[in-house]
Amino acid sequence: MVVLTRRKPVAEMGRLDDRAVAVTGAAQGGGAAIDQRFLAEDARLSIIDEPEQMTGLAPRPEVRNFVADLSAPGAGEVAARAALDACGRVDTLVNNAGTGGSKSLVESDDALNDRFIDTNRRSVLHVTRAIPPRLSRPGGRIINIHLTLSLAGYSGTTAWGFTCQMAADLGPEGVPVNTIVSGVTGEADD
Repeated sequence: MVVLTRRKPVAEMGRLDDRAVAVTGAAQGGGAAIDQRFLAEDARLSIIDEPEQMTGLAPRPEVRNFVADLSAPGAGEVAARAALDACGRVDTLVNNAGTGGSKSLVESDDALNDRFIDTNRRSVLHVTRAIPPRLSRPGGRIINIHLTLSLAGYSGTTAWGFTCQMAADLGPEGVPVNTIVSGVTGEADD
């Protein structure tokens, strides 16, 4: 987990000054771009990603990385506690962790499907189950990042979305849940 804290004069504060943000899948690619955008607006940031994704990540003095396989039992709770310890609270959760590399139904196997379920579904469920009780209310937010491929069935792809369910559960408590649908980033993913 990474925590960034920068103090600036009020006139120089960003739009998200002092907001505590936890981002999963944040070490590389689109997740790293998300981190940079939140940092540019002076949010306090907790970065959560798998150990192999954190390898080679340049240390940033204003950030502490939190390494976790979020598909493991109990990992969501550990990540939530670490984000709270680092920032004192969580105002926004960004679910960005995910993996690709789909094959057609006939070419797929259980190992591939297990990887998709673990990374794209189970890890998101673990974190999303653990953090909402700790989100600030009102004003807490959950943002799920999905590829355009998750909007409809495409040959050779598998995707699930459950933003509507989370919004129905948490919206009445003052926690909006939204999805940002991005295009394919072009990153290789095996």
